[in-house]
Amino acid sequence: MSHSKTALVTGGTRGIGYGIAEELASAGYDLVLGYRRNQERAQDTKGNLEKTYKTRAFVVGGGAEEEATVDAYFSCIDENFGGKLTALVHNAGSFWGGLPPSRPDANGSWFQGWEAYEYYQGMYPKCFIRLVEKAVTRMEDERGYIVGVSSPGCSNSGGPHLNHVMPGISKSSMEYLVRHYAKQLAPRRITCNVIIPEFTKTETEGLLGLGFVELHTRKHEKLTTMVSKLLKSSPR
Repeated sequence: MSHSKTALVTGGTRGIGYGIAEELASAGYDLVLGYRRNQERAQDTKGNLEKTYKTRAFVVGGGAEEEATVDAYFSCIDENFGGKLTALVHNAGSFWGGLPPSRPDANGSWFQGWEAYEYYQGMYPKCFIRLVEKAVTRMEDERGYIVGVSSPGCSNSGGPHLNHVMPGISKSSMEYLVRHYAKQLAPRRITCNVIIPEFTKTETEGLLGLGFVELHTRKHEKLTTMVSKLLKSSPR
């Protein structure tokens, strides 16, 4: 059994993802962090983590909805960590077109069209399947951890947000996949969990409007600590 620990965090160079990356680095993990396009910020993140926590960090750019990006994550793992992975956190997310809709269309519908639908399907359930199917071939039995980060209102644990219907239906599919993989991987004692945080103050969620976000604000520390605990918990 390997004693080194490696984690892949999508969307890991800013906001919630960066907080999770810091928690993992402080716990002795080496890191592969996904980012969409801001290479300068990604390199700054890498440098800060390596300097502060004396860890190894690699950053991989590209949209998580693209299969080629997922392939690049695992090429990095194979090349730099001998194809070994301990933890996977799927945190990446963004709004199709850059912004959530502020109002329904003339017919009162919040549906943004099939192009948007396919974008979110690629970002959440399709990406999650790609990630997990590749990750589990690189995880040791009794030493693998998978976490998906969802949003409020994507399951019956909370009411729906009308302008969140497009990402919401995709994240709810991811939540089902988490339960599926938890059962499938139970014989190997690899854990699979989902975090459903309340809205937090991040660069992206700030676009929803300050009043809406602040009503549900929770500090990043609570979420990152919860993820950290899930990545240390013993399979049952």
